[in-house]
Amino acid sequence: MENTDKRSSVKCNPHPDAPHGFMRDASHSAGRYVCECESWEEPKQQPVGYVSGFYGGYCVIQPTDPSVVLPVGTALYRAPTEWVGLTDEEKEKLVEAFYGTDIQRLEAVELRRLHEVNQDLLKALNTILNICLLDNGHWSKTIEREAHEAIAKATGEKA
Repeated sequence: MENTDKRSSVKCNPHPDAPHGFMRDASHSAGRYVCECESWEEPKQQPVGYVSGFYGGYCVIQPTDPSVVLPVGTALYRAPTEWVGLTDEEKEKLVEAFYGTDIQRLEAVELRRLHEVNQDLLKALNTILNICLLDNGHWSKTIEREAHEAIAKATGEKA
């Protein structure tokens, strides 16, 4: 249900279980449309039992209400934990720990760019080498030798 009163800046609660309806007294007091969902809160989940120990390699579960018998196969869920967001300072520390400082990040980007350029140069040298292998002239032998040396130097291999 959508609150359509243009003067009201309060939005209806989008939770599917939230009740919606006109609250006459609250609306007159507030001077605006008041929906039931504005004061509604989602019910807190209560534990049905606790792990009280182990017996024969299995968990022993003690129900919170001794009058309740938990049937075999009852699914028990972990209690939800409340997420606490990170501060800007904590976020920056995490970024620095993972990516390093601005200078280290720039160095990594430049190193990656140079690696890509070297890969392109190696590809060009291999193409020249293949052309030289087709031609048996004097200059081809010199270019072939120099191409082999450059490839070996770039890849860390022996010529």
